[in-house]
Amino acid sequence: MNNQDLRKVLLKVGDRLSNESRKRLHFLLGDTVTRPIQDDTTIHGTLDLWQSLFDQGKINESDVTVLISAFRDIDCMGPAKDLQEYMQSVRLTGVVTESTEAQIIQTTSKFDALTDDQEDIDKVTVNTRLNYESMMENDKHLDSKCMAPGEYVKRKICFGESVGSSKEKKYQLLCISISMVLLAIITIESIWICWLYIKYDGRHTRNHLLQDIDRIAQLNRSLLEKEREMESLNTNVSWWLEGGGSKCCSGTNKFCHYWTGVSDGHCKCDENRQSGNLYDGER
Repeated sequence: MNNQDLRKVLLKVGDRLSNESRKRLHFLLGDTVTRPIQDDTTIHGTLDLWQSLFDQGKINESDVTVLISAFRDIDCMGPAKDLQEYMQSVRLTGVVTESTEAQIIQTTSKFDALTDDQEDIDKVTVNTRLNYESMMENDKHLDSKCMAPGEYVKRKICFGESVGSSKEKKYQLLCISISMVLLAIITIESIWICWLYIKYDGRHTRNHLLQDIDRIAQLNRSLLEKEREMESLNTNVSWWLEGGGSKCCSGTNKFCHYWTGVSDGHCKCDENRQSGNLYDGER
């Protein structure tokens, strides 16, 4: 038995390790390798890690205890179990059988697939929990006995059921219905408020219009009265200018003042004046 067989097994195991598992493995074995190898978590860095362990004598074709312990410490039980079976097979037969190698590859592949699925499940669980907490803040009346979304998703996956069950769909439908009802109520209230505003504003405008019409009518009446007074004044002034001051008191010995009593179109005569004091036109 030589190192070539072990290298084949390690190469196939390393190809199927997830990035997260590589990082944890390099960190755990950081004291036994150089810092550049520890920081390089790619497939090339993992190969350098295997080679460094070979060079230091940490692992060989019959002893991979260091790797088995490291995989167990980082919770990679699949690779640890495969390497344990490899060591048992080497100790019993001295060779690695084809069935053992195929079993190692198959088990490692399943473990990596489960690891990737677990990472996806963790992401879904975190997002679902955030949405759940947001809904619980808005709806305090929800049943407090409902299962947490993360545990519910994990249970669904463990039992092989689909995540989008009828219960979840009903809950989503209920949330959508409540949102639509609230939106309809808000819309109706907004329309009602706008109608009241338009109605009040129209009534207020109509009242102001009626008041303005009354003021205009009053102004028109005042203007008509002023116009009549001006016409009467013009008539009296014209009569006074055309007729002179003696006709009003003709046949009498009275003196008239035409600038008094113009409102009724007649003059007011002064009885205290004698005929000798009449205008020159009456002499």
